[in-house]
Amino acid sequence: MSMPDRGGVYSETGRLRTVLVHRPGDELRRLTPPSNRHALLFDDVLWVDRAIVEHDEFTRLMKEEGGVRVCYLADLLEESIRQSPACRRELAASVLQAAGSGTPLAEILYAYLMESDPPAALVHHLIAGLQLAELAGAEAGKLQRQSLVAAAEPDNFVIPPLPNSMYTRDASSWFCGGFTLNPMHWPVRRGGETANAAAVYRHHPPHFAGSDIPLWYGGERRQVTVARR
Repeated sequence: MSMPDRGGVYSETGRLRTVLVHRPGDELRRLTPPSNRHALLFDDVLWVDRAIVEHDEFTRLMKEEGGVRVCYLADLLEESIRQSPACRRELAASVLQAAGSGTPLAEILYAYLMESDPPAALVHHLIAGLQLAELAGAEAGKLQRQSLVAAAEPDNFVIPPLPNSMYTRDASSWFCGGFTLNPMHWPVRRGGETANAAAVYRHHPPHFAGSDIPLWYGGERRQVTVARR
């Protein structure tokens, strides 16, 4: 995005001043050949360590050669959660809605997300996912007593991983002085990616929160969607 004095894209060919990226992480390590890679829209698993090296080199070139300010989604999410209790509540509620708020897991999951500390731990769950087995201590025991699935299949995900977070341009788009929040076409991309972007734009100080940047589109369920394979 190009930012003359505030967020926005004002030219298709102008100088890139600021860009939002997601550094590859554990969400990609959770792609497995026999079980979930096709469901998560990947033809094959990635060499994650190599992807990190290439991503770091790419962002280094943007910063050092192009003078681009590189913003990392996970860092902005962490700072937003740290600065705004409302941000944490909104994200936890969004996860609950996606998981099904009427399930026996709802109360336990919401409490776990609200109490996850430091904020980086919550960000990790939001992007890399959360397995039943990862619900710690007494909460895990309570969960297993309430749910036969939790007891029998602890590797199942309560929060699915978001390996497509690398495509940060999909979940939101910027043009002129405002942005859109884009509903995704594929079920595995609905909710989490857009909710994480929305949380940053609503709550991150000082780049977005309180800056009165217009939301051109989004924030509610629509039939128009963005698809990527």
